[in-house]
Amino acid sequence: MKKFYVVGVLLAFVLLVTPHSAFAHTHMVSSSPEKDEQVEQPIHQIQLDFHTDIAPLSSFTVTGEQGAIELEEIQVEGARMTGLLAGDLENGTYTVDWKIVGEDGHPMEGSYSFSVNVPESAVTEEQTEPSAEDTSSNADTPANDNNGNAATDESVTAVDPDTNSTEVTDTAVVKEPSSLSMPMLIAGIVIIAIILAVVLVVMRRRRS
Repeated sequence: MKKFYVVGVLLAFVLLVTPHSAFAHTHMVSSSPEKDEQVEQPIHQIQLDFHTDIAPLSSFTVTGEQGAIELEEIQVEGARMTGLLAGDLENGTYTVDWKIVGEDGHPMEGSYSFSVNVPESAVTEEQTEPSAEDTSSNADTPANDNNGNAATDESVTAVDPDTNSTEVTDTAVVKEPSSLSMPMLIAGIVIIAIILAVVLVVMRRRRS
């Protein structure tokens, strides 16, 4: 009888303790996208929220019909885990498998699914919307073109063969008369001096 009493007490203790320990483990309370949600807008990240803080080494993966989806980065802040997608998700069904270490140190894992059904018009509108970088680069293009054209004009003017040849020719024409007139001037002076000398000699002879 005592044995049955002891076994009954142990069973009651197990029944009382087991639910509390089960509820003590960390579990997911919400997500974005939500479970079984059909997303109709392009998404760039997946967010999971848990009811207690989780360890930084927690992570999750995303798998689609075409295979594993690349995640650029997974960030853990308190009870929230966020994964940044490397690109937009194609239309289809996706499964998120998460593995975490809760505040109590117990590892937990789980999964859920959602689907993407983005209309083609929404995808086209997002792709054709100009970004700030494209706008700034387009604004800079005319300035660059003008600078390029100015540099080209300056280089052409600097190497203009007609201008250089004209300047050289004019210089040569100006210098040639000066170089020829000097000997002629000296020769003229010498001739005049000779004539004067002859005239003086003749006059002296006549006086004598």
